[in-house]
Amino acid sequence: MAELRNNRFIKYFPMVLDALRSTDPAAMKPPEVVAWIRARTDVSAGDLTRVVENGRQTIFENDVHWARFYLVKAGLLEKGERGIWSLTSEGRAARLDDKTTWDLYVQVRDSNRTSSSKNEGEVLKLLGKGLGCKAERSYWFVGAAWEARTADQTSRFLSEGVWQNGYEDQFLDQVREMKPGDRIAIKASFVRRQGLPFELNGKAVSVMRIKATGMILENSNDGRTVKVAWDPNPTPRDWYFFTYRSTVIKADMESEKAQFLVKFTFYGEPLTCPRPRYHAIV
Repeated sequence: MAELRNNRFIKYFPMVLDALRSTDPAAMKPPEVVAWIRARTDVSAGDLTRVVENGRQTIFENDVHWARFYLVKAGLLEKGERGIWSLTSEGRAARLDDKTTWDLYVQVRDSNRTSSSKNEGEVLKLLGKGLGCKAERSYWFVGAAWEARTADQTSRFLSEGVWQNGYEDQFLDQVREMKPGDRIAIKASFVRRQGLPFELNGKAVSVMRIKATGMILENSNDGRTVKVAWDPNPTPRDWYFFTYRSTVIKADMESEKAQFLVKFTFYGEPLTCPRPRYHAIV
């Protein structure tokens, strides 16, 4: 159906229902739904990297939230509390094909047009809290090995859907500061002299390898463990312009260099930075 293809977020209606069925009767948090859908469908690179006007959500994340908005209006999802998505009895029984998906969209769209003069963009802003959106999002860079004798824990973290602080007496306050909706990246820092994508005449440069990225779902508040929806099929990427050496660090978004790093790490921007200086941030 051409209309279905031309309205990007509509295709996520049945996927949101399927995601919630996968844990029903337990509810899901928005990042869990986003991760479930991303792992089971092809999402264009543009939708994963471009962000909406407020710069806090990708196009893909925003589309999934719009799908939830329509499903709530159609009575298939509970209005529920902030940041919790669950099915109604009608939603459990609903099986949407292309036609029923389009019909549902038109019904909700037209009912909102007749009951309000606000455009969809204004409605979404008003419902931001109900959609589980956050005005502020932090970006964390963390290690997966704590001492030379400690094996890298990246594979375990990805399979278990967690990240853990390996220290009992360090970084506890930073980990407690992590909140649901924050983005997190597993990184490893090292020094390289050869095979660089630029010429430094044999000088050593600090490298930070981004090994995996995800979204924090839940914080145990013990300073040790957070639950994470890891992005599927991670491909390591190397960043050179400055590197974080500390095991746990939050990007300072007042810094232009940190902004470039965040765009590179979480939104697929190319390796670029104005007036690069090769140094480590401790």
